[in-house]
Formats: sequence, structure tokens, C-alpha cells
Amino acid sequence: MAKCLSCGAPIDANLKTCPYCGAKIELPMSTQEQTHQESKKRDSVEDELDDMNRKDLKEYIDDHDLDILVMKSWSDDDIREAIRTELTRLKKYADTDDDAKIGCLSKLGCLWDWLIGIVVFIVIVAIGFAIFA
Repeated sequence: MAKCLSCGAPIDANLKTCPYCGAKIELPMSTQEQTHQESKKRDSVEDELDDMNRKDLKEYIDDHDLDILVMKSWSDDDIREAIRTELTRLKKYADTDDDAKIGCLSKLGCLWDWLIGIVVFIVIVAIGFAIFA
């Protein structure tokens, strides 16, 4: 299965646009071309971030649904660094093919998994007490 070059989502190779991010699907390229394109994209994002002020950086975080909470004490450079770190983390997440490595997709999802585990444990203990009591 092919991956979208923009968001890294698994897609059907016959599609012309990515159903997740709307990016145009291109034919697979060589490793050298891919490395060049990734560095060019990284440079353009860094240039884009360097040209932004605090308000624009916060809008960028909101527009891209990044999991960053901006503190008042942070400078613009701190915000840029947080954005770059989060984009790197998301890139690594997008590159994983194994669902077992993905883990929780959101904090709320982790909370629900934890609560379901607790409820299942309580039910099993209650059944055990009912059988052996």
C-alpha cells in the first residue's frame, strides 16, 4: 500500500488525491529524490515559521491541530521549537506501519482505554466473588 507524501497516511495507489489531507498523489520517487524533497519541505516549513510572529505561530498551531500548549513565558523562538518538535513527532508517527507501535492516538482515547480496562477488571472480580462465595 502506498503512502501520501504529504501526511504519510496509507492510501490506495490508484488515487489522484489523498482522502485525508487533499494533497496531490505523485508517483513513487527514488530515495535520493525523496531525501531532497524532504529537506526542501523542512526548509520551507522552517522559513515559514521564522517569518511568523507570536499570533501567527498560535494560529499555525490551531490550524494544524498540533498538541502544543503555549505558555505566556515562552518566546517566539520557544514556540517555533515546540512546533518543529511536534511536527517531527508527527512525522515519526506517520512513518510507523505497525498498528501496535502507534499507541494512543489522543489523550482522551488513552483515558477511555484505561477506564474500560478498570471496568472489565471490576466485572471479572465481581463474577469471581459471585461464583466462589
